[in-house]
Amino acid sequence: MRSGLVPPLALGYRTRPESVPGLEQVLAPGGAVLLAPGLAPKGPAWQAVTGKTQLAVSAARSPHWPGGLDLVAWVAAESRASVLSGYCEAASLLGLDQPGGEAAAYRFAAWLRSTDRRWLVVLDGLRDPADLE
Repeated sequence: MRSGLVPPLALGYRTRPESVPGLEQVLAPGGAVLLAPGLAPKGPAWQAVTGKTQLAVSAARSPHWPGGLDLVAWVAAESRASVLSGYCEAASLLGLDQPGGEAAAYRFAAWLRSTDRRWLVVLDGLRDPADLE
């Protein structure tokens, strides 16, 4: 199952193991990964693009998951409202709907904690970790 819009890989995308060494080993059951750019000198805006989203897309589309993934939820995370919306969409896909957006989002978060199914949730574009509370 897929929830949210997983972006396509960029034309000519190539894995760069030096960017996130051992990413596939870190993405193990119960694991969490934060992809954040290293400190770099200020430069033109295009230089600030570090490929975090492309690394996440590659992980989400990877055929290397043993047995595959039961759920990939791609959540735009630019604000609390967008996180809630993404969680609600995933809850709906799983049949966890409840009246009110926050209730469905909480049901989805509870499902993530309790399920034995294989899942990957990508919070793309997270600006403020407080939006996840």
